Amino acid sequence: WTYTVNSEAVQSLGQGETTTDTITVTASDGTTQDIVVSLTGTDDAAQISGTTTGSVTEGNAGDIATASGELSVIDPDGDPVNFPDANISGEYGSLSLVDGEWTYTLDQDAAQSLNQDQQVTDTLTVTASDGTTQDIVVTITGTEDTAVLTGDTSGTISTTDQTIIDTNISRDAGGTWDASGGDSMTLDFSNITSNAGYHNSFGYYVLDAEGNVLRAEIIFDDAHDVNNASANVNTEGGEKVGLFLIPNGDANGFDVGEVTLSFGSNGVTAYQGSASATTLVSESSKNGNGFDYEQNSGNSSSWEDLVGGGDRDFNDVNFTVNATQEQTQDITVNGQISITDADSGDTPTLPNTTVEGDYGSLTLVNGEWTYTLNPDTAINAKEDTVDSIIITASDGSQHEILISIAGTDDAPVVSGEFTGRVTEGNAGDNVSVSGTLSISDVDTEDTPEFENTTVEGEYGSLTLTEGEWTYTANQNNIQSLGEGEQATDTITLTATDGTTQDITITITGTNDAAIITGETAASITED
Repeated sequence: WTYTVNSEAVQSLGQGETTTDTITVTASDGTTQDIVVSLTGTDDAAQISGTTTGSVTEGNAGDIATASGELSVIDPDGDPVNFPDANISGEYGSLSLVDGEWTYTLDQDAAQSLNQDQQVTDTLTVTASDGTTQDIVVTITGTEDTAVLTGDTSGTISTTDQTIIDTNISRDAGGTWDASGGDSMTLDFSNITSNAGYHNSFGYYVLDAEGNVLRAEIIFDDAHDVNNASANVNTEGGEKVGLFLIPNGDANGFDVGEVTLSFGSNGVTAYQGSASATTLVSESSKNGNGFDYEQNSGNSSSWEDLVGGGDRDFNDVNFTVNATQEQTQDITVNGQISITDADSGDTPTLPNTTVEGDYGSLTLVNGEWTYTLNPDTAINAKEDTVDSIIITASDGSQHEILISIAGTDDAPVVSGEFTGRVTEGNAGDNVSVSGTLSISDVDTEDTPEFENTTVEGEYGSLTLTEGEWTYTANQNNIQSLGEGEQATDTITLTATDGTTQDITITITGTNDAAIITGETAASITED
């Protein structure tokens, strides 16, 4: 005979516990026989059931991603068994077990290197009170992480940081000054000497980028009569400033003041009223014969006044000239940034680029950026604003750099012609000079203007109408000026916001004819 035990029926037997199973067999004649089988129990393993798997998806650093489930445990032997509360650390997160309920929390920092749809598993083992173990397997799926910009992602700038400085500038090899750095230039002439028989006239001209003459002016009409002179040059729109000499200009009817220069293939011609003359300029390429009529070294200048070169002693007119220009310094703020991507294998880069914002531009080179404020931008007084600059990385991700701009009450800007020159005439002559004047303010809430007015000066009067001014000399007040003697009349104009601007008129005297008084007629009667 063979006895086969039913294991399920005896699972409740404890360790070493025994019982018997009696089986009665009957012979064909009805005789019976008991077969007694002794059964001895063993210590059965606890049985665990419930949720043993879970899944989570990678998020951004700081995001919370969890999976959860519940476990139960029994002991077939009837012994008491449970899951003690526990905290278990895994490779990508941690599991908390409380009263049989488990929660897995993903460590985002540990999972950030996973690529899009990449999967890994984290296996955590829980242990029942009787030592029975159970693995909980959590599947983690990666996502495409956004690249992260680190470093100086913001900056602060103030319009009060802008400074204007007077900068000494030198002439280039072609004999001109670069005029593009500002809207005004001052030329100061000193130690003027003339060793020529000619009464040479001297001045400056302003050219734009295409070589067109924007303006030209005679500074002194006879080099014999002056030792020092100066000129405030309006360089707005100009590219360069040069010098010119009109041979024997004073004798040929040229006076201090505006003059028209015509550049042609045969050279340069000056026109002023009815006077005209071949003119020599500091740019040899513009002289029709290609000659140099000036030698300059540093600030020293020496001229030859004969067309065609003459004796080429370069000693006819000599002087020292210094040029200064008001230049506005850029307002800037700087920073440095870098970009990283936690995904394994992703290595985005930042481009070298210039990005225009609403109030300025940002230039990025090798991770170093410079934001330059546009000085013409309309930012109201005491108004703070922010310029948002977007940088696009090589992976297409976009990143923002924020520039905080503190607005200030910007000073208004006055532009136009602030100087003029007239020459004394005879009593009753109408001698005048004109110019333009305008005022603007980048603060959008400020709209100053110069109103129409007439202002009396010491030697004449200035009338301003719709932004155009005309100074008319009072001949009676200047008749006492000797030949070549100069006087200045300064007229101050005031805008509606209180801004003032001086208009300075230089008046040059002439040699007045003697006036004979007394009885210039008589009668006689023949005897």
